Amino acid sequence: MPRYVVALTEDEICESKGIIQKGGKGYRIKRAQILLKLDYRPENDSWTYDCIQEAYGANHNTIAGIAKRFVMEGMEAVDYITDSTIHLLNVIYNLDSRSIYNYV
Repeated sequence: MPRYVVALTEDEICESKGIIQKGGKGYRIKRAQILLKLDYRPENDSWTYDCIQEAYGANHNTIAGIAKRFVMEGMEAVDYITDSTIHLLNVIYNLDSRSIYNYV
């Protein structure tokens, strides 16, 4: 059993589906798809980390990280940006930390 159990509310399910349908940034779509598969519901019993990894091309650490961030922070897990991504954007675009979120 995973360390962090994801239990989405109906609103969070609708929000995740909306992110997927709307399109946009690929990382947000992939994270929303993974969250929907991690949701602790009977219809998702067959979706193990291995199945999610194969379906969405994410490794175990990424899947576990999404689950952990969701449990700790809620739907902000979909928009989570790593420190290395922020540093990379600073280097490429010479941005300050306040304007980075306009690009991701």
